[in-house]
Amino acid sequence: SYHGQPDCDILAEVKLVAADHPVDAETLVNKLVAKDANFSRRLQEQVMNRSKTREHRDVLVKILGAAPAAGALLLKLLLWSPEVKDPQGYPLPSRARLPNRKMLCSYQDATVWEKGQGPAPSWHSNFKTHLPAGPRIYSPAMDVKMKVLFIPGV
Repeated sequence: SYHGQPDCDILAEVKLVAADHPVDAETLVNKLVAKDANFSRRLQEQVMNRSKTREHRDVLVKILGAAPAAGALLLKLLLWSPEVKDPQGYPLPSRARLPNRKMLCSYQDATVWEKGQGPAPSWHSNFKTHLPAGPRIYSPAMDVKMKVLFIPGV
C-alpha cells in the first residue's frame, strides 16, 4: 500500500481500494492529499509518464466507475493553471463573455498559453475576446479562471 512512499503508483493504489471499497477510496485520496504537499504534482507526473501507453485513461475510467467521488477528486487534482510564456504581452484572460453563463471548454494538445511568432492559435479566440471599455458594466463579461486538465489523450 501507499504508506507515504514517494515512488508508489497512486492510480493503482486508488484503483485497488476503489474496486471493493468506493467510500474508502475517496477517504484515501483525501488522506494522501493532506499527507503530501506534492501529491498533486506527483499524480500529474505519473499520469504524464503513463500517457504513451494510454493506460492512465483506462485506470481513471475504472476509478470513476467504481468510486465516482474518488475519481472526481483525482480529476480536480489534475486541474492546473496553464503556464503563461508572456504574462505582460499575452496574459491569460481574466474576463470573458460566456454564452449562457456556461463554462467554455476546448480540447487541445497544449498546456502552455502562448502566442508565439505570428498570430495566436485560432482556439485562443474562444477565450480571449475583446471587451468594450468598462467591461465590468457589460453584463455578459464575467470573471474567469483558466485551467488545464493534464490528462493526455482526453
